[in-house]
Amino acid sequence: MIKKGLGKGLDAFFPPINTVNTKNNEPKQQSIDANVESSINEISINAIVVNEGQPRKKFDKTAIEELAESIKKYGIIEPIVVSKEGSKYQIIAGERRFRAAKVAGLETIPVVIKEYDEKEKNEVALIENIQRKDLNILEEAQAYKDILEKYNMSQEELANNIGKSRSAISNTIRILKFDDKIKKYILEDKLSEGHCKVLASVQDKNIQIKLAKKVAEEGISVRKLEEFIKNIDEPKVKKKVIKTKNVWIQDIEEKFKSFFQTKVEIKPDKDNKKGKIILEYYSNDELDRILETINRG
Repeated sequence: MIKKGLGKGLDAFFPPINTVNTKNNEPKQQSIDANVESSINEISINAIVVNEGQPRKKFDKTAIEELAESIKKYGIIEPIVVSKEGSKYQIIAGERRFRAAKVAGLETIPVVIKEYDEKEKNEVALIENIQRKDLNILEEAQAYKDILEKYNMSQEELANNIGKSRSAISNTIRILKFDDKIKKYILEDKLSEGHCKVLASVQDKNIQIKLAKKVAEEGISVRKLEEFIKNIDEPKVKKKVIKTKNVWIQDIEEKFKSFFQTKVEIKPDKDNKKGKIILEYYSNDELDRILETINRG
């Protein structure tokens, strides 16, 4: 089972900086044997290999080049996370920084070495991409599906591991059922995650495609798309939309849940101009933890 801390954010990956410089592929032995997770090690970039299970498949060339220029000027501010694989180090989190470092011509790169099994590596890679908003919604959905099937996990178990709600995972996976025409719009960045969640409420595939095309060609907002759906003469759609909470409210709830690591419910009034935010806690210790989280900002 993956460590519970993984779902709470990437901060747990990165310890206080205590860089160990070496000229070969191996960090100093004391860093590996004594306290491998307490220091940042500088290792040869040629000793690092990518993780084939990385959920992110698309890397924008221009963005990589821009990051490379920043790295040339300021260096790599945040180390990548790797795991020892024979004589090499496999990337768990930070492939984009690794690619940019290669473009920048770096010979060594700062890393934090972690010990994870294959399942944990894939989950950590997924967490990093989700938290950094590096995945499009299709990549995220496919990553969920792959982990669930490969490791015979329940959606509830995966949700607990990565700090998401089960419904968020379930709703995201539904997007994989979209027609290829809609998926093409997503890959072209013509449909946002919000648009996709609203389109998923439409039962008729032909109507789904027509609405997706309208969004892609006219650039209509998520709110406007919801209004179109409410006026569609399709009972199943109307029933679904009426019962479904506003997509913006759902997204904000998910952000709160991820931040506070507890159940959060937003209850807007009828006009959506005001409402209540309800945070649940199940012990005094948990309440103290939530208060500490608030105080940290």
